[in-house]
Parts: sequence; structure tokens; C-alpha cells
Amino acid sequence: MSISNMVANEKRESDKTGVPLIDVKDVVTWAKKIKMYLMKKKRNHLGLEPHGLVRPANHATAAVKETYQKALEAWQERKDTCVSEIYNAVEDNADALEIVDQYLLEKEILPANHADKETLASELLTRLINRFRGEIEDEVGDLSSKFTQFVMLPGEKVSTGIDRLNGIVQKLTQHGRAPTVEAKLAKLKEALEIPTLQDLWISIALMDNPTYAGVVATCKRYDKAMEKVAKNGGEIHFTESTKKVVCSYHKCGKPGHTQAQCYLKKKDQKVAELKRAGKSKAKQDSKQSSGSQQAHDGGKRGKQKKQYGGCFCCGSQDHRAAQCSDRVSNRDSGNTSNESRGSQNKRQKQDWNKYVRAEERDSDDEVNMMEEDNNSAEEVLMSAEDDVVFLDSCASKKLFIIRDQSSLETFVYQATSIQTTRVGVQLECLGSGSFKDWKAVNVCPQAVKNICSAGILREMGYIRSYLA
Repeated sequence: MSISNMVANEKRESDKTGVPLIDVKDVVTWAKKIKMYLMKKKRNHLGLEPHGLVRPANHATAAVKETYQKALEAWQERKDTCVSEIYNAVEDNADALEIVDQYLLEKEILPANHADKETLASELLTRLINRFRGEIEDEVGDLSSKFTQFVMLPGEKVSTGIDRLNGIVQKLTQHGRAPTVEAKLAKLKEALEIPTLQDLWISIALMDNPTYAGVVATCKRYDKAMEKVAKNGGEIHFTESTKKVVCSYHKCGKPGHTQAQCYLKKKDQKVAELKRAGKSKAKQDSKQSSGSQQAHDGGKRGKQKKQYGGCFCCGSQDHRAAQCSDRVSNRDSGNTSNESRGSQNKRQKQDWNKYVRAEERDSDDEVNMMEEDNNSAEEVLMSAEDDVVFLDSCASKKLFIIRDQSSLETFVYQATSIQTTRVGVQLECLGSGSFKDWKAVNVCPQAVKNICSAGILREMGYIRSYLA
């Protein structure tokens, strides 16, 4: 191989792993890089340090003097290599090159026998660091000012603001000026204490022993909650804790509600109140029904053991089926040609009258799912209908509403509203839950009854057809 080819190969090797060029914005890091570069070149990095050799005494042996001379020459060779590589690193930067030229010129001016005549790589590197460290100090000062004056920008997501704060802290860490964890937490809490983030600040203020990571996690949950608000247009109940709410009443213990909302506790309180009065509500209703039936029969029948269910034709409790006017009119207006069809319609009408209450059958008003009498709220809540779900055959296709969430296995708070059949009236919904195979069960405490649409029952296979 010729000499020219060897030089070309060495040049390609130098271009591939060349000396790191000076970075005046981070000259300290550049000094570390050039030291690592020289370390790969036969320990040339030792030329950046004093040689540390001790000159032998005049009466020392020739072998000792020769060893010292060889070690000194090896260090001088490494030192000259370091000076040369530093010059190559600053050659493309006019300011840094001027510093190096001034240093070399100062050494040339000194007399030959001067103690500081020798060019040292350590002195040259220190002069470059000191020259450009001032610019680093300016950058560190600017970053420190940004950290001190950090605030949340208007309309900015909380997570985005936290990312900006972390970026400032990361740059300060690179310059060895990283703030403490306590300072980071205090600055973040100070930035969050603004009127637009009042809900978030209250949640953070209620935290026990808050940490920076804990506050950041809470801010991320807040951003997700606000995204749901913007998407659904409803109200999101944001809480710092993600633990499931469990009733603390000793007879309940079910998730999804608190003790103050527990239906079982309210029911027990109502029963205890009735017992203190000397009679229960069920016994009082039974006596009233029994007395009315005895007055109607003229005392022919004794005290009934079972409450009278009403006329089989129209459902009224004022008479029996044999005395019902509807039955007589249907019998007199019967048509012999359509006798089979009339009998079927008659049975359907009797079943419907039997099912619908008299006050609802005689009224033309539209059924309203809302309670209008607030004074009877406790009576409705404690009625036996809370344990019954009524069939909703026409108002909706896929709707399941219950008054109390205590019977649900899972429940999620998400305040929404449901449009009722009355124009301009909406039913407030606390959220939805599930019970076994029943999903999307809405909880509406203001509903008069528990209702389930026939469409849901048909989809789940409980019914195939029903009377329209």
C-alpha cells in the first residue's frame, strides 16, 4: 500500500470520528467531550493535566534520569497533541479561534528561559471555558427568571403548563442549577391557585401530604374530566380520589351511594317512626280497606283477610263485577256477527281497566314522571313501589329508570337530564349503573315510579309480544 493511500485512509477515519467542535453555548459539556475524544487516542487526555513527575536529584543514577526523561517526553507529546486537537476544534469559530491565537502569541513573546514559556493544554482549555462561561450564566439567569415567574397561560391545558415547567427544570438541571423538589411543588401549586382552576385547587388543597407526582396526576385527571364536559356538555363530578363510594350503614354496605343517600336507612327510620306512633302503615291501610268493604256488603261478609282488589271489569273498588255498568253495556251492545272479535276486545279492555288505576283512567292529563308535590317526597320514597319496576310500553324504547341506586352493583356519578313526555320538563339523572345482566340503569330520585321500557325486555328475551 502506498503512502498516499495510507494518508487517505487515516483522513477518512478522522472524518468519521473527528474532534468535537466547540459549543460556546455549553462549553463545559464540550470540554468533557474533547477529553473523551482524546482518551481514545492512546491516553492523550493525560496531556490536559500536569505531568506530576519529580525531577531526580543530581546524584541520581543514570537509569533513573533516563526513565524520568522518557516519561517527560511522553507527556510533552501528549500535551502537544491536546493543544493541536483543541486548535482544530475551535478553527471554525472566530471568537474561540481568537482566544487560542492570543494565548499562543503570549507564549511566544515570553523569553526562552521564562518559567511560563511552555504551552499547556490545561491553561488553554481553562481560558476558553472562562471566556464563554459568561454566556452560560446569562442563559441560566434567563431560565431562573422563567422558573420564578412561571404562570398558567389563559386557555392552556393544565398538562401543557406542567410540561413547560418540566422543560425549564430540565434545562436548569443540565447547567447544574436544578431546583429542589419542594421548590418545584411550591411553584406548581402557586401557578394553579387561580380563579379559573378553582375546583382543581380545592381538590389539591384537600390532599394529605401532597407530592409533585401526586399533584401532576390530579391535574391529568382534571384535564380528562374537562374533556368530557366539553364533549358531552354536561356536568362532571371531579374528585381527587378515585376510590369507590361505599355506604357505611351497617345494614347496607353497598357501593354507589353514601349513608346519607341510603334508601334502606331511610326506610328503617320510617318504620321506626311508625312503630313509635303505635301502628304501622300497612296495618292502617288494611283497616281502612276492610272497613270500606264491610260497609258496602252490609255486614253480610265478615272481616276480610285479604284486601279487596276492585272490580274485574273496570278496577273500581265501589262495586263488584256483577254490578259493573261497563259489563252491562258491553253485553247489550254485542254484535252476533262479530261475537268472537268483540269478546277478545272486551277481555283486552277489562284487563286494561283492571291494570290502570281509576284516578288515572278518568283523567285526560298526560302522565308526568316528575313529582310536583314536594311535600309528599318522603311518602313516595318510602312507598312499597320502590321495590317494583313498572312496564313502560310506549313512552320510550330503551330506558330503565329507578329511584334509588342502592340496589345496583356498580354506579357511576354523571349528572345528565332526561326529557319527559311533558314539553319543557326534564328529569334530573344522577348517573347510571348495572345489576347483573342489566346495563345502563339510570338513577333518578325525582321519578315517581321505577320504569323499564318494553323494548329492553324484548331485547333481553323476557317478552315476545304485548298488548298495544
